Amino acid sequence: MLAIFGFLLVIGLQALSVSAQTVSRWCDSWTNVCFQRFYDASIDTGWGYLFPSTPRTEFIGIFTAPVGVGWVGTSLGGGMRSNPLLLAWVNGQTPLISVRSTAQYAPPSPITGPRVTILGSSGANATHQRIVYRCENCTTWSGGTGGINQNGNHMFGYATHANIKPSPPNSATAGIQRHTLANQFSLNTVDARSTTYDAQLTLLVNTPPLVPGGPPIIITTSSSSSTSTTPITQTSTSTSTAPGPTQSLYGQCGGLGWSGPTQCPVGAVCRAANNFFHQCVPA
Repeated sequence: MLAIFGFLLVIGLQALSVSAQTVSRWCDSWTNVCFQRFYDASIDTGWGYLFPSTPRTEFIGIFTAPVGVGWVGTSLGGGMRSNPLLLAWVNGQTPLISVRSTAQYAPPSPITGPRVTILGSSGANATHQRIVYRCENCTTWSGGTGGINQNGNHMFGYATHANIKPSPPNSATAGIQRHTLANQFSLNTVDARSTTYDAQLTLLVNTPPLVPGGPPIIITTSSSSSTSTTPITQTSTSTSTAPGPTQSLYGQCGGLGWSGPTQCPVGAVCRAANNFFHQCVPA
């Protein structure tokens, strides 16, 4: 039987060699937002990061992978132990992301503290899946490496499973199968800064989800970036008190066309990332 994610790194991300792949500037053809992105051509999968021009406690990230990939993950501190682990996948058309941690090479547990919101353009089309997210309170933590170096080179860890989705795939606390690939890479966070970070965040908040038949994900390099000056607008709603099934933390709780659970668990609220996707996030 395959081990779940906690054992995916029995030797640990810390023990793996630094990837020889090159991080480069990558501009998303769907939104025209540019990231510093590590791309592994052998599995056609990428991990992108965008930071404010002045360091804060947040960043915007993106995972891109073929539609058949089971899950994609990253360690914000490079190694597995005592660093935040972000795990993401798409269940049908519903993107999910989970923040976990473990002090040992053992199954990581969901944690509070980091606040992760799935943004627009997330989902899957006929060939690819993608999860675009905002990670708040994500740049410093206790234990592990203690935080992300926002003033130079920083080591991130990455892992993925080639084809097996988490189980059950509609839960952000689902069990994760042992990775089929894992490693680390170095990314210069200064190169990932943007002077139009807030405008790009607004653009991503208001972008509709990726849908079957939508534009393909194309790898391009460019020095251009979004120049929108629309102020950031996000909507929060209180946890529903109406009877009915309760969604899990970080699960979808609303949006145009949504017919699933709209009630969030105790301690969470249903937040609108865009008109199409509302998510249960910590209150």
